[in-house]
Amino acid sequence: DELLIEHPDFFLSQLDVAQEIYTGFLQEAAAGYLLERLAPLGERRPEDPVYPIIRVRWLDRVGKAEEAAAFLEQQPKDQLVFQQERASFYFRHGRYDSAAEAYLQLLRNNPQNQTYHRQLGECFYRQGRREEAALIWERIPAAAGKTLSSYLMLSEIYKQHGEYPKAIAALKERAKRWKLL
Repeated sequence: DELLIEHPDFFLSQLDVAQEIYTGFLQEAAAGYLLERLAPLGERRPEDPVYPIIRVRWLDRVGKAEEAAAFLEQQPKDQLVFQQERASFYFRHGRYDSAAEAYLQLLRNNPQNQTYHRQLGECFYRQGRREEAALIWERIPAAAGKTLSSYLMLSEIYKQHGEYPKAIAALKERAKRWKLL
């Protein structure tokens, strides 16, 4: 408690460690204790998104996903950090329709982001929409400026899904573009 009052920034920097210690031994009671300690910091700095994000993650980690989701939905829809957290949260919980919608919103604001393309495709793939997933993934190199890493990402995606000929084709395209053969 003293650390929280006297050095709130240090407290925040050690939250992951504190969470592991408390929740590892005391489970839900510890999470409640830590959430109570976090509340005053959030009230002192309402504009700082770190407090609500930590709250969402703690709630989720101790098995209160529905409470975490409800709290997350109360956060501003137009702030990037909350958009990213929503997309990630929905994806982790298998809510692929909601995750896809969130990744589409993120892509509207940042169409070059390879990770958003990858995750959107993954949402479609996990919904059984394989062709749509492939179309999204095929856009990664163009969206990223046809960089070396974009072809590597595309190859890795296909490899993870057992699409070895497509993975090899992406690597060959990378080699051709960058004269590596």
